[in-house]
Amino acid sequence: LLSTHSLITSNYNESSRMTIYDYFMRQQYKGDIYKVYNLQNQNIMNYCTTPEEIAAEQARLEKELDMMLNGLWEESHKEAIERENAAKEEENQKKSKKEGRK
Repeated sequence: LLSTHSLITSNYNESSRMTIYDYFMRQQYKGDIYKVYNLQNQNIMNYCTTPEEIAAEQARLEKELDMMLNGLWEESHKEAIERENAAKEEENQKKSKKEGRK
């Protein structure tokens, strides 16, 4: 789906295009977030009053975007096995600590 939609990637050259997939894969979405879609159609400056609140909201939104990006891709078989092995190793370490306390 992301590979079927294209973006204009330059303000000066309309023929400079890439797919949304490429845009995310190349991580070219750098910049400050100042507005997001919300029911009130407000930008961040309307509901965050101090620079600290604005920075915190921008950080929260960046984290949300990162989580969304990570959720777009299905983990590979190798990654699934590594995750399962890490969970088993952690469980074994917890059991060893409990047995050592007895």
